[in-house]
Amino acid sequence: MFPVSDPTLTFGKISDYWSRGIQPFASKQELLSELERAWWLGEIPGTPGNPDFSRLNLLKKMFHWFRVKDDLGIEFLFEEDRAKSRIEMQTDGSAVIDRRLPVYLPSANTDDWNEDLCDDAFRTLAETSSTNSYSDLLAVFMLIKVNYHDFFGWIAKRRYARPTSWSPPLENPKRGRPPKYDWTYVESQLKAYVSRYGSVKSWDELLQKCGDFADRHPDGDRPSDKTIREAIKKYALDVSAGLSSAS
Repeated sequence: MFPVSDPTLTFGKISDYWSRGIQPFASKQELLSELERAWWLGEIPGTPGNPDFSRLNLLKKMFHWFRVKDDLGIEFLFEEDRAKSRIEMQTDGSAVIDRRLPVYLPSANTDDWNEDLCDDAFRTLAETSSTNSYSDLLAVFMLIKVNYHDFFGWIAKRRYARPTSWSPPLENPKRGRPPKYDWTYVESQLKAYVSRYGSVKSWDELLQKCGDFADRHPDGDRPSDKTIREAIKKYALDVSAGLSSAS
């Protein structure tokens, strides 16, 4: 059964498998919370299968779903609320402290939000988890998928012990040499870039970004412009980058 060699796994499966051999011990709930934290901080890209899914879109949905609920571990507020006290004095002289984690948002109009304006909210949400503060979304986080390379790249940066339950994906038995560059990864990174900074503005910028994202091979060999152009055409990377036409 182990190790599995799937190209992608859900957060739910990763936290389950990882918890079985990690030392010192950590529960799968603790590891799921760590994955959620990394996702909110933008350290791990992940999607449950919907290309429109992003932390910004989820934050917007959470605001609409939860803004009137008072039984959560978080509370959505606005920038002008920062000066308000979290302590409410009672008529008997006692004080009630609002212990919910305040998540400050740029405005009530979600159409005006972008990744930069919501960076503080993302960082605040990374301080808690669905298990602790908004369990209605636990299933959403358990279904977020991350590919092998992104997960183990994050593991290396964090200097965590490598899980032994997930091995490199098996190559499909095809004729010829396997692809040297992971253009599916490049596509995901282009979409993440567009979500954060907006569409790529020119063909030259697209070539540069594709080359930067593809330059992950162990030998450090950057793809040629010809290789990048062929990949753009084959994988429609110009569409992923928001560039309406490529010359």
